[in-house]
Amino acid sequence: LLTLAEFTASSNNGIILNAVFCTCLIFAFTAFCFGTLLFTEGLVIYDPQPQRWMGFLQINIGLIFLVLYFSMLSLTQILKLRRQTRSLDILCSLGKSQTALNRWLDRQIVINLGLPVLMSVVLLGSAAPVVNFKLNRVVPSGMQNILFQIAGIFALCFAVLYGIYACAAIVYSRRCLRRSPTQSK
Repeated sequence: LLTLAEFTASSNNGIILNAVFCTCLIFAFTAFCFGTLLFTEGLVIYDPQPQRWMGFLQINIGLIFLVLYFSMLSLTQILKLRRQTRSLDILCSLGKSQTALNRWLDRQIVINLGLPVLMSVVLLGSAAPVVNFKLNRVVPSGMQNILFQIAGIFALCFAVLYGIYACAAIVYSRRCLRRSPTQSK
């Protein structure tokens, strides 16, 4: 019930923040895909040297958007945890065990980190086949469906960063829970 109450109480801010996070993730994906596409052999859009340089810059922009996305998301999670300290203290006073509170925090972190991802996956999942179809018309036959290959690389990078930030948020939340004044009594 507390998760539902926290989720619905800040729905206005949550909607706006999730939209910003979703946009960040879409920008990261498109910049990463376009930059990687510029690096592929056999695809000549303009002079090779500037094309490689532009590809390098696009990939870095995509990575910057990813780091920005996860940093903002983690900061949001930390701020929510700070606001929920009193609720957690009350739950602890009512007899909730440390294990139950840790499980609740873990679930909340996964939900908070996963909701913007879900929105982005729906949008990108519906747009990627259309873009891939259009891209297949202009690239050489040896590069057909390259967008899906690039998307797989992006998904792997994203999964690694997601794991790192999720673990960091979980460790931080458990550390804050242990420091809680009611926990030490």
